[in-house]
Amino acid sequence: MIIKNKFIFLFLTISFSINSQGVFNNYEKGKLYLRNNTELVGFIKVTIDDEVKYKRTLNDKKQLFDDQSVKKIVFTNDNRTFYYKHDNNYVYLVQKKIEGKLDLYYKQSYTPGHMGPNGMMIGGGSSIIYYIGKENSDTVDELSSNVNSKDFWLHFSKYIADCKYMIDKVKDKKSIKKNFRKKRTRLVDMVNDYNSNCK
Repeated sequence: MIIKNKFIFLFLTISFSINSQGVFNNYEKGKLYLRNNTELVGFIKVTIDDEVKYKRTLNDKKQLFDDQSVKKIVFTNDNRTFYYKHDNNYVYLVQKKIEGKLDLYYKQSYTPGHMGPNGMMIGGGSSIIYYIGKENSDTVDELSSNVNSKDFWLHFSKYIADCKYMIDKVKDKKSIKKNFRKKRTRLVDMVNDYNSNCK
């Protein structure tokens, strides 16, 4: 039993270690779109710190890039596209969920668990963090996962302040639940509604 628990713990530890580095563990074919309007085609790897390693061919020496020089990254095989965005404190490498007058971005976040009294890992897992920004802006705000929270409203309200239609639909908890019934897609539905009806 002890050996089995040790094996399970080792497996979970390795799994978390891999996940914590995201999906970028090997060089993949792709294209870098630089802020000076240059495009670099080759092989790309993203580090755990969201820096970009680039090689024109796999045999070439790597070059390092960051958010100061790179605007977006597109991986060839599955067309995954990542953008560098920032707020007042941090830089984020995110994917786009919605494009419009308001852009909605997201990234996967991984949380480690802890060892329980029976030797099994407890808690941990993955979640999605959302970020909102104006169309084509490099600046975003992180959104709370709870659309009824004060923190969510503090950030979201400044993006919809120009649209009375939207303000009325999300002015309180009752309005949000009434107008956006699907809890799992509520945020996405709200942003889509704004983009469709607020000009």
